[in-house]
Formats: sequence, C-alpha cells, structure tokens
Amino acid sequence: MDRLQRKKRTLILGLLACALLITPLAASAAPPTEPTDGCTGVVQIPLSECQALETLYNSTAGPQWTDKSGWLVTTTPCSWYGVTCQSGHVTELDLQDNNLNGSLPSQLADLTSLERLLLLRNDLAGSIPTSLGSFGQLQELDLSENDLTGGIPSQLGSLAQLQRLRLSNNMLTGAIPSQVGNLSALQVLDISTNQLTGQIPAGFSGLSNIEELLLANNQLTGSIPTQLTGLTHLRRLVLARNQLTGAIPSQLGNISTLTYLILDHNQLSGAIPPGLGSLPVLRFLVLSNNRLTGSIPVELANVATLQEVWVNSNALSGSVPAGLCDLENLSYMDLGYNAITSAPACILTFDPFWEETQTVAPADFHATNATGSSISLAWTPIEYTYHGGYYEISYRPAGGSFVVAGTTADKTANTFTVTGLTPNLTYELRIRTYTPAHDTPPAYQQNALWSDYTTTTAQTVPGSVMLKTYLPLLQVH
Repeated sequence: MDRLQRKKRTLILGLLACALLITPLAASAAPPTEPTDGCTGVVQIPLSECQALETLYNSTAGPQWTDKSGWLVTTTPCSWYGVTCQSGHVTELDLQDNNLNGSLPSQLADLTSLERLLLLRNDLAGSIPTSLGSFGQLQELDLSENDLTGGIPSQLGSLAQLQRLRLSNNMLTGAIPSQVGNLSALQVLDISTNQLTGQIPAGFSGLSNIEELLLANNQLTGSIPTQLTGLTHLRRLVLARNQLTGAIPSQLGNISTLTYLILDHNQLSGAIPPGLGSLPVLRFLVLSNNRLTGSIPVELANVATLQEVWVNSNALSGSVPAGLCDLENLSYMDLGYNAITSAPACILTFDPFWEETQTVAPADFHATNATGSSISLAWTPIEYTYHGGYYEISYRPAGGSFVVAGTTADKTANTFTVTGLTPNLTYELRIRTYTPAHDTPPAYQQNALWSDYTTTTAQTVPGSVMLKTYLPLLQVH
C-alpha cells in the first residue's frame, strides 16, 4: 500500500515539473503588447516617415491611445491603426477621437506625401507646428476640437493643394494670417470658436473656390469686407458672435450660391439690404442681436427657398411684408424684441409671440380731464412691460415746440397728468415707449429702443375772471 502511494506521489510531482517547464514556453510564445523595437526592420515606407510616426506616438502618450493597434509593434506601419499608404509612402493619418495627449511634433513634416491629416477631437495642446506648411500634397488638415494655443501659422498659406482646413474649437489667438487668402484651392475654412482677433483679411478674396467660410465665435472686429462678395462659389457664410461693425454689404446679394447667411450677435448697423432678396437659393437668414434699423425689406418675399428668418433683438420698426406669407418653404421667423408695429396674420404661424415683445407706442391715447392749467391723459399699456423702460409724454401749443412733460415709473403705467399749462389753449400731446438696452433673460438686447409717437389734442379750460371793486373816493383833510 505504501509502495502504491509512493508511485502516485512520484507521478504527481512529475506532472507538476512538466507544467512548470511548459508554462514559460507558452508565455514566451504570446506576442508583445507594447512597443519594442520602434522602426527597426521597417521597409514598407522610408525610415524618416516611420520615425515621424514614432515621434508622434511618443509625443502624444501613445500607450494611452484608445486604439494603438500595431503601432511600433509590427514592421508594417501601413497596417497600423489610422495609417494609410500608397506607393510606399504614408498618404493619410486619421487618429480622430483617439485620446491623443500632448503636443504635435515638427517631425510630422517628414511625411512628405501626406494628403490627409485628421487629428480632431483629441486633447492636443501647444501650438500648431509651422513645419506643417511644407506639406506639398496635403488636401485636408483637421485639428479641430483640441486645446491648441498660439496663432495660426502663416506658413499654412503655402499649402497649395489644401481643400479643407478645420481648426475650430481650440484656443487659438492673434489675427488671421493674410496668407490664408493664398489658398486658392480651399473649399472649406473653419476656424470658428477660438479667440482670434483683428479684422477679416480683405485677401480672402483670393479664396476663389471657397464654399464654406466659418469664422464664428471669435473676437473679430471691423466691417465685413466687400471683397467677400466676389466669392462666387460660397454656400455658407457664418460670421456670428464676433464684434463686427458697419453695414451689411448689399453686394452679398450677388452671391447666387449662398444658402446660409449667419451674421448674428455682432454690432452690425444700418438697414437690412434689399439686395438680399436677390439670393435665389438662400435658406437660412440669421441677423439677430445686432443694431439693425429700418423695416424688413419687401424684397425678401422674392426668396422662394427661405426656410428660417431670424431678425430678433435689433431696432427694426415698421411693418412686416405681407409677401412673406406666400413663401411655401418658410417654417420659422423670430421677430422678437424690436419696435415692429404690425404684421400680417400669417406671421403668427411662424412667430406666435412676436407682438408680446415689441417696443411700440401705447394704444387709445386720450385726454380724460382738463383744468385751466393741466390735462390728464390715459392709454392702454403695451404687452411688453418687462426689461425696464417707461412712457415719455411731451406737449406743445399750436405752432410751438414740443416740451417733455415727464416719464412714467414703468411700462405698466396707464395715466399721466401734464401740469403748468396756460388756460384756454389747445395743446398737442404725444406719447412714446422706451425700453433700455439690457442683458437679462430671456433676450440680450444691445439697443435702446424708442417707439413711434401716438398723439392726441386737448384744450385747457378758460381761466376764472378777476372782478375789480371800485371804492368811493374819500377826501383827505
């Protein structure tokens, strides 16, 4: 029995020994999961291109990438995640949404045949390398939605083949380099949502093939260059949320391809150009939150393709053109927070609450009582009674000049008495509404709004007659 147990024990120990010998061999047969030899042995592409990829990997925390399949592990970089090759050269590098952290190395310029560089939606920081301007074949550069800082390198203006340049949603500063206007092949320029300053370069007239010019959400100043009106392929012009001033160029009506004209949240002034009514394919017109005055041009009713019109928070007045009711594609309008006096009934379909937000003169303005030196007035308050403001009342006798009698406490008031008048005299009286500029919800308004006047006449009553008493003369002794 003891001999049988010894045999079993010997067998078990032998099996354990075999397992210990086999386990290291199995472990050594598994492929490595982290980079080992870098570009050693790579022959698919030139060594300089492989080293550029290796530098990018090391500069942007490659081991933490979301997908790093093959990188610096295999000797076939053209099979690495995000890498595309043609004719023995890297032609595309697409690592968007891949958790790249760190800065872009200047060695990327060694990818001399690169046509597309897509690194959007990562956590890249630091500046854009000026060496990227040496990509002779680059057609698309997208570094948007990162944390890049510094200026836009003027060297990017040398990318003669570039068709799409997207640098939006970063923290880029400084002026837009005028050299960008040299990119005659460019179709899309999106540098919105940065901290860019200065003016829109007049040299953008050189963007002869541009279809989308997106500069919104920056700190750009100056006027809209009239040179932009010569961009005959432009479909989307988005300049919203800057600090642009001056008038909207009427020549924008000459860009027959324009479908989106987005100019809101600037400080543009003057009238809405009637020439915009000549845009045959315009779909979205957004001019809200500016300092525009005058009335909505009737010519807009000629744009059969219009779908949305935003003109809220300006200082517009007058009537809304009835012809807008005939636009079959129109689905939305925002007329709020202006001084518009009337609109056709159909407008309630597009903007049901437009009347509730207009700074207009009160209705039913009339005199309720008069004395020899005063006239009492009454009216119906306007619907828009919030965001501060008041009614201003003034008067004048026939042929005289108006004098401001005073203002009410707010826009809910409905009576006022003018005093200090002359008896038995006819007066012309008028009233208008004032709303101050404000930045309180629900609408930011940079304009101080005055309505038109409403007038009435009234007469003070005749004054009382002073009676004279004659006393008898008394002789003085």
